[in-house]
Amino acid sequence: MLNFYTRFILQTSGVKITNPKLGPGVRLYERSQTQIQIGINPNSALVVDKRVGETIGRLLTGANSISEICNQLVEAGHDLQSSENFLGRLIALGLVNLVQSLLPTICKIPCLKFNA
Repeated sequence: MLNFYTRFILQTSGVKITNPKLGPGVRLYERSQTQIQIGINPNSALVVDKRVGETIGRLLTGANSISEICNQLVEAGHDLQSSENFLGRLIALGLVNLVQSLLPTICKIPCLKFNA
């Protein structure tokens, strides 16, 4: 679903995206009647069409999978490739929180028993 580059980065870093949501402190700001800005950091903020921004704001809550988000964007009139690229860009810019699937396996440290 995501473009090759984004999938490669996520697979090699051991990150699994499950129900992404906007990162902490990332907000939507109405810039005009037709545009919404995602985030405030000048290095990562994106300005998008108001319809896209409102849809993304409603979907990036942690309750929807990437597939569901892309399907909703397609239903709103956007093509699948653009939707996937857009989500990939949000991820690459750090505007979206990711769930790390390897954390439980990394943290499986044997419990040491101490005799008192």
